[in-house]
Amino acid sequence: MISTSRFPNIALETLYNITIMFITQTLWSLDMMLSYFYPVTTEWNDPAAAMHVAHSFIFVPIYAVLFVLSGVVTLPFIPIWWTLQWFRKPYFFSCSQSEIHYENINLKYKYSLCSTNLCLISEFIARMSNLKDVLDRAQKIGQRIAASQEQSYANGISNHGDEKRENLPKTGNFEYGTSTQFPSDLDFICFQEVSDTTTEAGKELSSHLHQAGYHYFLYDVGVHKWKLNRYLLSSWLSFASKYPILNVAFHPYEYKSSGHQEASVGLLLVKYSQKSMVYGPGPSYLMSKSQDLDSILFVGEKGSWSHHLFDVYHDVCRDKPGKNFDWVRGTELRLCCTYDEEISTPKKLKAVMDDQYARPRYFLDGNVEVTMTQEISWTPGPKKEEFEKGQRKLMPVEGTRKIDYVLYKREFPVDVSGLYFVTQLAGLTDHIPVCMTFSPTII
Repeated sequence: MISTSRFPNIALETLYNITIMFITQTLWSLDMMLSYFYPVTTEWNDPAAAMHVAHSFIFVPIYAVLFVLSGVVTLPFIPIWWTLQWFRKPYFFSCSQSEIHYENINLKYKYSLCSTNLCLISEFIARMSNLKDVLDRAQKIGQRIAASQEQSYANGISNHGDEKRENLPKTGNFEYGTSTQFPSDLDFICFQEVSDTTTEAGKELSSHLHQAGYHYFLYDVGVHKWKLNRYLLSSWLSFASKYPILNVAFHPYEYKSSGHQEASVGLLLVKYSQKSMVYGPGPSYLMSKSQDLDSILFVGEKGSWSHHLFDVYHDVCRDKPGKNFDWVRGTELRLCCTYDEEISTPKKLKAVMDDQYARPRYFLDGNVEVTMTQEISWTPGPKKEEFEKGQRKLMPVEGTRKIDYVLYKREFPVDVSGLYFVTQLAGLTDHIPVCMTFSPTII
């Protein structure tokens, strides 16, 4: 199993911890100061708006002073931090088990994997997506995921027996649809947008997941170099597993869009072990067989229908190029609707997602281009009544923007028995988690 240390020796680890302590304090002060200039929709109206303004007059100067004072102290540590990046592993591994007890892990032939974007980044950047209180959200997300796994974990890791779920549609052995809960025996979770620099969201999330049986957790993933990301942002990828992680590799992308020049975006590969079987999931996460890292699964976000990725990987949601099956749901909420009462609980969000006339108000349309997303996200869609009264005709693309994927490689197919759009994180993120249950056909 891989080491839990970021560095090859304790001296470098200690120096890094001292350095990052000062840098984190400075960045936290700046983050909190800037966050007051980005109120979320729940802070727009009285009396919340008046309270927010009053707090900003009090706390912005305080955080500004803290930023300047801590910045002066931190300045000499920045070159040290830069230098340490040449020796640092491109991830941090948190493990709640010092030894692997394979006798407590039943051999499995069916797995569940989830991809979810949490926006657990800095408070300032999260508020730009109409999400606040990063640490509080990290705690609640961890608790909800843990609650969904309690029964499974209490009985030991099982082999996906007959789960009691909502009455979802089935075609043969394939079950699909919208669910208010994660699969009760969820083996792997692939997270996007989980940062640990200013908020320690990764650490907070891992503490709850460890208690739910996810003993192996990767976060703070990324390579820091001047030409790659200006030593600024990590990849924001994290990965939770119920099974021992044997090896990890991170490959930063050489070519990135203009909006990711300061981020260490890339491909995370994870190899796990389950008794005699060795695989490896991973957003850009991949699953590989044995020693050859020849990817089986891809998990992550993608917005283009014509991307050559779909020539190599298969999407069970895809009917044909440019068209998903009718049962597929959009996964990206309009930012202005995050805290709306109509989608504030898992049951309410599920009801909206399953209502073709209610979806367009809260979810982005399938024909929205990346350059248009930010502007349109802050505009609510048409009301349900407009369709019901015949004032507006429902278009096939409305409320169907799906950018979260779990794919498998066509060369190494898997037997997919379930694909679920999960609403259990309602009110905590602007994306819908996508879960897939599958059985490997190659062992």
